[in-house]
Amino acid sequence: MVLGLIGKSLVYSFSPAFFASHLDKLGLTKSFSYSSFELNSLDGFIEWAKELKPLGLNVTIPYKERILEFVDFQSAEVKEIGAANTLLFKDDGSISAYNTDCIGFEKSLFSKPTASQFSKALILGSGGASKAIQFVLKSNQIHFDVAGRNTQANISFYDLPFLNLSTYDLIINCTPLGTFPNTNECPPLLYNSLHNKQIVFDLVYNPSPSLLLEKALNNGCTVLNGYEMLEIQALSSWDIWYRYSMTKEEGLFL
Repeated sequence: MVLGLIGKSLVYSFSPAFFASHLDKLGLTKSFSYSSFELNSLDGFIEWAKELKPLGLNVTIPYKERILEFVDFQSAEVKEIGAANTLLFKDDGSISAYNTDCIGFEKSLFSKPTASQFSKALILGSGGASKAIQFVLKSNQIHFDVAGRNTQANISFYDLPFLNLSTYDLIINCTPLGTFPNTNECPPLLYNSLHNKQIVFDLVYNPSPSLLLEKALNNGCTVLNGYEMLEIQALSSWDIWYRYSMTKEEGLFL
């Protein structure tokens, strides 16, 4: 059965190597395969998928929001978030959309005991990943501001170099700034306003630490990168696909 990842610029993607190892450990490499598919656009997506005949796909930037145009069913989380990272292709030809990013982020963040005490966060970026993070923070009654370049943000990205960060308990980077090979990049923050009671969470996992996290560490912050989040969301996606392939039951089973 074919599984895979769709998006752009997937050369350094986490998912193919992770799933190759995971399927090998489970002894399922003869039954399942996982590949990456770089798509320059989603034009003709349905026809492409019919030819590929996948069991499931992960979706990465920049398609997590637009992919919803092509699905027949959206989980409750996807409906609220407005973005999906996991697709299930059912035997009847329909496509179901899930968001396991929110599961990965929540479990990774709350592995830090202090996270439950947080009351205010700053999210950098306003795309599909940001929306999953917003969903988790809302669910845990953590107030947040969003910094971005569109009308969905309440802080302009261009104002970040002047924003005092000291009042935020948590800062989450949902932008690709600093991702390999552009390791000398980082969000334009007022870094000297960070302090040792904050958590800085960078969804970037390669390099580890990113330049953002290096600067946060230099100011005494607790830091997290996106690797654990990616592992959790990947295993959550696998759970959806494998359970459906075995039982034809649809949904999250973790």
